[in-house]
Amino acid sequence: MTRILLVAVVAFFAVSCSKDDKSSVEPPAGWIRMYGVTTEDGSGQVLADYEICLVVPKADPLRCVKSAADGSYTLWVPPNTRIANSFRKEDYFPEIGMSVTETSDLLVNFGGLPASRAPILAAFVGATIDPTKGQLVFSVFGPNAFVPDGGAPGSPGVTIALSPRSGLGPYYTDSGGIPDKMRTTTSTSGLGAILNVDPGSITATFTPPTGVACQMFAGWPSDTPGGVGFYLEPGTITHISAACR
Repeated sequence: MTRILLVAVVAFFAVSCSKDDKSSVEPPAGWIRMYGVTTEDGSGQVLADYEICLVVPKADPLRCVKSAADGSYTLWVPPNTRIANSFRKEDYFPEIGMSVTETSDLLVNFGGLPASRAPILAAFVGATIDPTKGQLVFSVFGPNAFVPDGGAPGSPGVTIALSPRSGLGPYYTDSGGIPDKMRTTTSTSGLGAILNVDPGSITATFTPPTGVACQMFAGWPSDTPGGVGFYLEPGTITHISAACR
């Protein structure tokens, strides 16, 4: 089964990653291909020289590749494993995303966020990014997200909580995707963020309105109903998502 990394809103990420181009041509026995295309979020412009690294499970040195002129990349990753990958390029937010591999190749298309968006978006909620903490961006998809021209893609009325608790927020966005400090649940955009979260392994629990159930869409599986596991390092931004319907 393939998963597509869906990247949404705001913040800051910085993660150290030493390059190992040999990871694309000398895979360990039994590993699978993680492949895709790197583009700019919003414009769709292909982005060359994006560095993609396997950070969980961590090797020494880190296994990294760079995207080609057409934005394509291939990174070898272990099968049947929870993995986390970093994506970084100058003038863009370095970000991290989680997947669960199986025995078949894994498609992960990545949309890079220009770094110039951080001050504007953080200012909407009066927040200052702490580089010693991690930043979480989340999206909640409703039934329309999987139907062409089905309407607003988000699932409204959903809340999120972290265990262990930390950070500023959650900050939910309005139907246009703009952070709104007054909102206490998701809107039809389904987007939001929690800023300055303590690094480590964390579980986010999505609680929907009565009659709706949530399950992990992007992140790591969790035993908690409506839960999504994820990983944060100091100075990183992580995106997770749930499907609620």
